[in-house]
Amino acid sequence: MLPQEHAETARRELIISNVGTSAMTANQISAIARKINCLAGLASK
Repeated sequence: MLPQEHAETARRELIISNVGTSAMTANQISAIARKINCLAGLASK
């Protein structure tokens, strides 16, 4: 594999892992938001 091909592959893998991380973060944020909504609902009763 040529060095530039290797760099391109590494860059692509990095982008893929960043996309995976941001999707995971979005799921965590929505899970936290649901917990907050649930607690707020319990507090208002």
